[in-house]
Parts: sequence; C-alpha cells; structure tokens
Amino acid sequence: PTPATSTATSTAPTTKPLPVNYVVAADDATGALWVVIEGSTSVSSWQANLAFGPVEFEQGRGLDTRVHRGAYAVANEIYARIEGAVTAHVARHGAAARIHITGHSLGGSVAVLLALMLLLRGAVARRAQLADVWTFGAPYVLCGGDALLARLQLPRAFIRSVVMGEDIVPRCFSCYYPQLVQRVLKRAPGLMYVDTTQHPSFLEQEMFYTPVGDMF
Repeated sequence: PTPATSTATSTAPTTKPLPVNYVVAADDATGALWVVIEGSTSVSSWQANLAFGPVEFEQGRGLDTRVHRGAYAVANEIYARIEGAVTAHVARHGAAARIHITGHSLGGSVAVLLALMLLLRGAVARRAQLADVWTFGAPYVLCGGDALLARLQLPRAFIRSVVMGEDIVPRCFSCYYPQLVQRVLKRAPGLMYVDTTQHPSFLEQEMFYTPVGDMF
C-alpha cells in the first residue's frame, strides 16, 4: 500500500495537536483509501468527550440535525487535514476510488461525522465512492441521524456499529436520562451545560443522542 498525503486544503492550522490520532493510507492498486481514527487516550480527548452539549450539524444547510459539540469539533479538525488527501485520491482514481472510514470509541463517532461531512461538502461526489462506515464501541453523537441518512438517500446500513454486550460507552448518550439528571445538566457549568427543554432527543425520548444506523 502507498501512504496517502494528508494535505489540508483549509486555512486551519495543521500543526496543532489533535485530541485523537488518525492515519490515512491508500492502496493505488485497488483504489482504496483508509482513514482510521483512534479512541480516547489523552486528556484532550476526554475534554472533547465531556463537551457533550448539542450544536447544529453543518449549520446553514437546513439539515435539522444536532451533534455532540466535542466530537464535531474534532471531526472538523481532522477534516481540514484529510480533505486534500481524499479529493486527490478521488481525482486520481475516479469511479474506482473507494473511501473507507472507521474508528474506535470517540474515533468511531468522529468517523461517522467525517463520512457525512465528505458527502455534504462535496469532497466525495458519489455515494459509490464512500464505503459503509464501521465503528467499534463508539457513542452515538447525532440527534436526527436516521432522518439525515434518509434525506441523503443513504441506507441505515451505511453506518454499522459494533458493540460489545455490556460496554457502556456506546450507550452513554443513548440511554434514559431521568428528570433529576436533566435538572443537573441545566445547572452544569461551561460546555457541560445543556438546556434539555430545547433538545429534541430529550423532549421525544429523554436521551442525549439517538442511535443511528445498524448495530452488531
């Protein structure tokens, strides 16, 4: 396999340390390009995890989708560094290009966001060039994710989550939050503050973020 160059096309700085590491590698013989993102291993990655309040996903596109603030911030940082590699690979291989994105824990959550961002921002023009996203032990970080998949004409199987039977991490934002916890969140400081009365997932299902895609 030939390593791909992670050249950013954004003005965002590329020397700033990231909360999680990632690797980009390409196989020119098959047209495959892999983006693999690690899970939480540092203080900054846990700071990203704890910035769990919802913000609008891809603001200005009218998607009506909320996203975990910390995971989205990490996804934007990584996107700025991999966009150039992805677009160059797609230009080089055309219809034969196949972009694979995967990750563990926080990295899996970021992988889902990156795949959607690549499609929405036009870095990958055709769905056929983007492989299904596999995540491992990753929390769900979207409110309205299944509706977004439908809007983009993507099947549920586009996102495939592998979850161990008793692993709490994939369920931490997608479980029942009693009223007591919701009141605590409304009084929490800084980025941990969440107005649950303004968040659709809390209003409809009393959870932070709803499951999206298929679970294995």
